[in-house]
Amino acid sequence: MSGILDEIRDYIRKELKPERYRHSIGVMETARKMAACHGEEPERAALAGILHDCGKHCSGSDSLRLLEASGYVPDEVERFDPDLLHGRMGALVAREKFRISDAGILSAIACHTTGKSGMSKLDKIIYIADYIEPNRDGDWVSPLRTVAFQNLDRCIILCADCTLTYVMRKGMPIHPDTIRMRNEILMSLGVQGDLHVEHTDRRKNGQSQ
Repeated sequence: MSGILDEIRDYIRKELKPERYRHSIGVMETARKMAACHGEEPERAALAGILHDCGKHCSGSDSLRLLEASGYVPDEVERFDPDLLHGRMGALVAREKFRISDAGILSAIACHTTGKSGMSKLDKIIYIADYIEPNRDGDWVSPLRTVAFQNLDRCIILCADCTLTYVMRKGMPIHPDTIRMRNEILMSLGVQGDLHVEHTDRRKNGQSQ
């Protein structure tokens, strides 16, 4: 596993901006720790974490073109805001450039931006690690870091609520996968009204849907 991780490190160091490289390393390390806490394979989570933004070297329009050429059919929200496709683009890069064939790892990379219905434990770990890695700052992230090691589903709701507030303030459409994910997990928890994190603008950290 260390060999492929070194190869990927070198790639993202060259292809991504320095802050995106640091973010990717932070997600990798956070995902590894979360996996050990929650009974997932740590090195598998680390691989998904280091790769989660490997599609960020492509613009939204290029991602749209390349994904369509690969057979993926974007929905109307992704066509309106193709930057949302960087997770799916990352899964394509992971599969074609780095020969990643683990369907669970590819799923976690693909859905880390919007979430989806029926998320696996690894999907949830990467989705959350993207929010709480050490380079994130702001009052909003501290409670998420605590809950992330206690209950993945509760933390998913808190993360989703931050995203929804942020996207609505921007006046952008909400991806339906985010709504489906939030509703499904919230109803499975049977929780009403006691999950809340005060929203802080996260644009300085590059965080979006």
